[in-house]
Amino acid sequence: MFRILASCLVAFGHDAALWSKPVTDEARLDAIRQLAARHIEANTATQEDARASLVRKGIYTEAGRLTPEYGGPEPRRAGARRR
Repeated sequence: MFRILASCLVAFGHDAALWSKPVTDEARLDAIRQLAARHIEANTATQEDARASLVRKGIYTEAGRLTPEYGGPEPRRAGARRR
């Protein structure tokens, strides 16, 4: 998990040297906060961006409903009849 986080931070322009040597927990938390702020800003610039982000992450379907993993209904099988 730490390697993935470090890769993401470097991809967003954070100094790779920060992650190659011991740093304080506060420095790590600050870098994570900055990454989260950038992610939120990029993915919520418009309502359409926010919806697209939720669809990409598998939280919502293209139709705007929750996916089963997040409490939405299970998909109906082909040929299944409604009751």
